[in-house]
Amino acid sequence: MQETVLSVRAYRTGDLGRIRADGQLEFIGRLDNQVKIRGNRVELEEIEAALTRIEAIVDAVVCVSQSGRQAEITAYFTACENTHVRDVDISNSLRARLPDYMVPSSYVRVETISFTGTGKKDRKETARRYQYRTHQSVQFVAPVGDTQLRLSQLWQDVLESDQPIGQNHDFELLGGDSLNYMMLSMEVEDEFSVTVPPGFFGRIGSLQPMARQIDQLRIQARHIASVSAPGSIHSLPRPSGDTFVNSIIYAKQKTYTSTWDGRRNEAPSLIVSVGSVDAKYQLFWCLQAGTELTSLANKLGEDYCVHGMRSGHLVMDYTEANLTVLSNFYAKEVNRIYPDGPLYFGGNCQGGQVAHAVALLLQKQGRDVRILILMEQARFPDYEGNLAFIYGEDSFLNPYTRYHDGLTRYEMAYRQGYRLDLIPGAHGGFFSEPNIFFLSARIKANVENRSHDCLVKGGKSCE
Repeated sequence: MQETVLSVRAYRTGDLGRIRADGQLEFIGRLDNQVKIRGNRVELEEIEAALTRIEAIVDAVVCVSQSGRQAEITAYFTACENTHVRDVDISNSLRARLPDYMVPSSYVRVETISFTGTGKKDRKETARRYQYRTHQSVQFVAPVGDTQLRLSQLWQDVLESDQPIGQNHDFELLGGDSLNYMMLSMEVEDEFSVTVPPGFFGRIGSLQPMARQIDQLRIQARHIASVSAPGSIHSLPRPSGDTFVNSIIYAKQKTYTSTWDGRRNEAPSLIVSVGSVDAKYQLFWCLQAGTELTSLANKLGEDYCVHGMRSGHLVMDYTEANLTVLSNFYAKEVNRIYPDGPLYFGGNCQGGQVAHAVALLLQKQGRDVRILILMEQARFPDYEGNLAFIYGEDSFLNPYTRYHDGLTRYEMAYRQGYRLDLIPGAHGGFFSEPNIFFLSARIKANVENRSHDCLVKGGKSCE
């Protein structure tokens, strides 16, 4: 062993380990106090040194705790007598010296800091003694207005936080990292029916300014949609009941689908079909673009007729009323196009919400909906029929990397069983080669093996 060490260049990593009797190398911990915060290696002593440079602080010790899948930094400090030290002032001072990911999310003023028998700061004992005092460094201010309330819930979902999110909470201090940023941007697009340009939010700070940015995107989206369709679409009424064909949503959808290749059952139809009317499998898939429909239909082959339904992307807010009228219209079209026989439904991204709503309506009408396939879905909709999920291996929605507890949420939500498949690719890149090959293969596997025998607990795929 000594000869190997002397003859080979080695690096001191600071990791502590041992070789077990069976030859396996076991990781025990760190020899120093280096930890990983949001993908960055951090020396806790560096944070402590920055804290003690603040005039009123005498001494400090920094600890790291796990909150869900996020590591949070808590600073315990002693201060000069008869001084009032505000958490916000400490944060501002540290931000001038340290990167944002090194700024603690909580501060606790204590009387004394614990030390070990050898004179080193005892982080574990200090945290144990004063854990009841731990408090968030931001005073809670409840969100107000529709955008802030909906955005607050998105923050909670993305950050897996059990605590309510207020106007002044900081995204990064709550544990948000680059992956959470991507997930949140996608959630915002789905929730508010807007397109978020890359880097639009910059560094996500507090909830309040982000909500204002979203309001700007919503105004822009409404303006673009109003001038993109022919005629004075902005003057058309909101949809309700049988007046849907005279509504803003219908006019916008008609404009977007007018360039799609395929056939329409009748002039007012929004569904565009590609494939033979006598095909073995009638697949109704909700998507965003005509190119996606063409690509999917071509790859699935002659056994499939793919009926493309457009999602509400850039057309409507996903309110209950809007989703209801759009899904009702699609359900009526489905019955006209294919009045008898088994149906297969699916949808990607926002289209999954629409496909789910249409499938539920047709189930209630007694139609034989064999399976619902949801691709790249961030939510867990109620559904009692055959259900399958498809995600990209490199997608930020991949549940194996998104959740620290893996598929636990799926198992709890769908105790009757479900199927979950991963395919190569990242979000938004599945309808071009080579990824479309893998997507079509998984759709075929789900459609052609849609019996309950194929749905198993735990989300395992059956081949």
